Amino acid sequence: MAAVPYRTGAQRRVPAARAGRDHATHLRLVLPGDEGLAIERAAARRRMWIAARRRAVARRRRIAGTALVALLVGGGWFGLGALRGLDAPAPRLLAGATLVPGGQRYVARTGDTLWSIAERLEPGADPRPLVDALDAQLHGRPLEAGTPLVLPR
Repeated sequence: MAAVPYRTGAQRRVPAARAGRDHATHLRLVLPGDEGLAIERAAARRRMWIAARRRAVARRRRIAGTALVALLVGGGWFGLGALRGLDAPAPRLLAGATLVPGGQRYVARTGDTLWSIAERLEPGADPRPLVDALDAQLHGRPLEAGTPLVLPR
């Protein structure tokens, strides 16, 4: 490809041809028959194209990496939620209890405490919330044998 020379003696900005200065420009006197100008322009276009491709590839890799991390975190979040539901045993129907709407009716026996009832109803779970709910049903009275309680299912 032959270069089209500029006017004789005209100064133009042309891309620098030195390595490490991809985007730098410098002033140079362009003389007739200067084929180096076309070569420098072609080299500059090639360097700019390569830099643009590298940026595009880096951008795609960042997007893919972010999507992968989001997928792993989301899958782990839902997976752990499903596993957490599996390890919690379902509430049991206590011996001597009868099913009623909203739970089961249990009549306290001798030696029962709110804590022991809560542990038998939901083994392995934290009994404190259930103890608080049962205590609210008693309205501050002590638990005595024969006291009816409504336990959640």
